[in-house]
Amino acid sequence: MLSDIRAQMSPGTLMDYMGRLAISAAQAGAVRDAIRLWHKRCNLDLTDFCGLDDLAQKGLRDALRDYYLSLKKRDPESWVPDSALSKIQ
Repeated sequence: MLSDIRAQMSPGTLMDYMGRLAISAAQAGAVRDAIRLWHKRCNLDLTDFCGLDDLAQKGLRDALRDYYLSLKKRDPESWVPDSALSKIQ
């Protein structure tokens, strides 16, 4: 179903949709799905943190911290990981 929806949406709309799906998955206790959806959302725009604090509050703080720390290791010059980490602390 997601592939059908994806073909009909603009990148911004898709990014918003993926963020809301990630938050819904976290609320349902599907942590792996939530973080997987968040990763997909980040592939569209790594600099948009809308919903990040919601995910952290719903129990994904450690998984998100690990994700952004790994990004920091891959690209130590990027400001994105530090900014994201400060938002989820």
